[in-house]
Amino acid sequence: MVNYAVKCIVAPEIAQNEGCNRPVKLIVPEGTVLNPKRPAAVSVRHLTQQALADCVLKAMAPLAPNHAAAGCHVSFPTFCAGGFDDRAQVRRDDGSEPYYVISDIIGGGMGGHAHGDGLDAVDTHGGNCALLSAEVMETLSPFRVLKTELVDGSGGAGQYRGGLGIVRDYEHLAERSVVGAYVQQTRDDTRPWGLAGGQPGGRAGMWLNPDRPDGEQLNSKVIGQVLRKGDVLRLVGAGGGGWGDPVKRDAALAKRDELERFA
Repeated sequence: MVNYAVKCIVAPEIAQNEGCNRPVKLIVPEGTVLNPKRPAAVSVRHLTQQALADCVLKAMAPLAPNHAAAGCHVSFPTFCAGGFDDRAQVRRDDGSEPYYVISDIIGGGMGGHAHGDGLDAVDTHGGNCALLSAEVMETLSPFRVLKTELVDGSGGAGQYRGGLGIVRDYEHLAERSVVGAYVQQTRDDTRPWGLAGGQPGGRAGMWLNPDRPDGEQLNSKVIGQVLRKGDVLRLVGAGGGGWGDPVKRDAALAKRDELERFA
């Protein structure tokens, strides 16, 4: 991910080859987050690699701001649920309840750049993950996808705006399931950063029953969260940061932003 970030800034136009990697020297002391010692908990590598890429890109962006995008969605909102599906309609002929495991990942916004707006609803840098089909989720698990939408105004303002994040709501239909979930970029100081005068993108987040009086925003890492019948889990991906002074945005693009609720 370091080599990727360096190449984006220094030599984006040439084909990747060993000569791109040779000048880069990595010093990673043992016992740090990037070189942990057993039995350190590391969970999934995707969280760390995405944050690392964005960190190096931010450090190097001043060297060649026309080659760099603003901060991107690396929040990787994801959940994994499992348990026995106790709904009557899915019980086997012998009366037993089928066991299920299901997972999903939410995309977000790419940062704006000198050549245009950031992409909406994507996985960036080293990621290649896509949303799980709602039909697949509803066939294989006791979760119903209530909505999948772009998050209005989540892209940072700029001459070129950041891409929009995704929000997805999941309704739990069984009596009980257990969920583990992750999300990054939930604070103002970690949301995607603006570049060359652009504004930061919208924060990511995770909520339980967001539209109910007893709803709550969950921590960035949740292990063993119990869901009951009727509970709704909401995942939100971060919006990309903006590139350039927002005052310099083309008037036609600004009008489109307003009409399509991008702003």
